[in-house]
This record gives sequence, C-alpha cells and structure tokens, in this order.
Amino acid sequence: MFETHNSEVLQVVCEHNPLAIAVFDMDMKYLFASDLWYEHYGIDESDIIGKSHYEIFPEILDKPDWMEVHARTLKGDSFLQPHDPFIREDGTTQYIRWAMKPWFHSDTGSQGGVVLYSEDVTDQRELELEKERLVAELKKEIALKEKYEQELIEQAIKDPLTGLFNRRYFESVCADEIKKSDRYDTDLSFMLFDIDFFKNVNDTHGHDAGDNVLVLLTSILTETARETDICARWGGEEFIVLMPSTSLPSAEKLAERLREKIDTNHFPKVEHITISIGVSSYRSGKEIDQCIKEADKALYLAKESGRNMVSVYS
Repeated sequence: MFETHNSEVLQVVCEHNPLAIAVFDMDMKYLFASDLWYEHYGIDESDIIGKSHYEIFPEILDKPDWMEVHARTLKGDSFLQPHDPFIREDGTTQYIRWAMKPWFHSDTGSQGGVVLYSEDVTDQRELELEKERLVAELKKEIALKEKYEQELIEQAIKDPLTGLFNRRYFESVCADEIKKSDRYDTDLSFMLFDIDFFKNVNDTHGHDAGDNVLVLLTSILTETARETDICARWGGEEFIVLMPSTSLPSAEKLAERLREKIDTNHFPKVEHITISIGVSSYRSGKEIDQCIKEADKALYLAKESGRNMVSVYS
C-alpha cells in the first residue's frame, strides 16, 4: 500500500530532480505527484490526489496510442516517448519527454500501479525541429542547384528544338567510340540523312510547320534507333547517327527501316516527307571527319539518284 510518509520521502527525492514524477494506482488514480509535476501542468495537489489521470486530462482518452501504452504498462511493460506535443492554454506547443513504468508492492511483489516521469524538452525539440527545417531547406537548395546544373549540361550538349545531342557533343562521343572500336576490334558505322525538299516545307507552310516536322521526325528516329545508337542533329534538317558494334550491312538495314517509317508516316499540315540517307563505316586508322565525309558522299549519291533512298559508301 502507498502510505502518506512515502509521499513525503518522494518529495524530498524529487526536490532537485529535473523530472516531473507522478505515481498512480492500477486505476490510474493519483497517489503522488512531485512539485515539478504541478508546475508543469499548472494544477494543485488538492485537484488531483485520488482522482483519475483521465479526469484531469480527458483529452488523453482520444489518443489511442496512449491508451494502448497504459494498458500494456498495467501488464508490466515500460515505455518511453521522446517528445510528445502538448498544446498549452496560450496555444503554443510544449514538448514533453515521458516514460511510464510499473511499480510493485515490496511485500507481495504484485503490481501496484505505474510511475510516470516527464520532462519539458521544448527547447531541445524546437532546436531539433529548426535543424530539421534547415536540413530540409539545404536539401531543397542542393536539389535545385543540381537541377540547374543538369539544365546547363543539357543546354550545352543538346539541340533545344529536338532534344537530340548537338554536333559538338556528338563529335566528342565519336572520339570515344572510335577508341573503343580500335581497342576491342568492333564494328562502327555512321548514318547521315536529311529531309528531301525541306526548304519547300518552310516556304509553303511556314517555319513553325517546319519545326513540327523536325520534332516529329526526331520522335520517329529515337523510336527506331537502338539504345546503343547515338543520335544528333547535325545542322538544319540534317541528322546523324553513330551505331556502335554495327557492321555496314546492319547499318544499311537500320537506315532502310528508318526511311520506310518516315515515308509512310503522316506529318500534320505537311502530310508527307521523305529522307535520303548515306551510310558509312569506320576502319582502323580513319579520322572521324573522314567517316562523316564518306557518309556525306553516300547521302549526296542518294539525292542524285532520286532521293528517298539509302546509299552506302564502299
């Protein structure tokens, strides 16, 4: 049984303790509360001793988590809550760290109730929240910076209209792929093509229509190309494709497939366009410019031979 003299002893023990402490029976009725407990919660001793904790704080009944903790504590379990928000009367938030543990009768060993320890950690929690806010802001700033840097990279290596790689980046990739081809003795092919009579498209339908043709053609190109192929806008209505590990016959087949797709596709307003394609391959010792010039010669031959066809440099 919890005697009155126990309360006097506990008050002495709690006098310089930073924790607010309350002792309850098995019905969660107050048996004892430290002075700091009264101070923290703004209540008088006469208001709580012998009364239920839920009578003093009825809002707890609306907290399922708390009720579960209480039920389990009455079965001998212990719990710690690092920072539980508590709304003060003035509307501000107070953060309480609390722990609930069972206490037992010394004579019988049976559980007599629970002890609730609480500590005001508002300052600490507010610092933690401020730190979390600053970290979140920093992460947001880093993400925005990375996004901005990525956009700059995209602007530096890609064509703004089609989203394909630009000529300068394509040439740098070519240099790397040629080194790989030499090192591993693998095939490497090029495809250079342009739109037949594209000037007529712009003159007849306007430059906006011409831009739309370039964008739709790009979509067809990227759908037709393989993941390993590197597609770029070479300039104006000219496009180029680098095909690693691809022999000249395989490159020709890919070029023919692309030509057929363009030829049979409907282009809004313009309706129908065709492309002429020149194909070449890399051989050890060649320069990049030479490979592209050979593809250009094949492209010229395709145009001279009637357009809407694939020509292979050999």
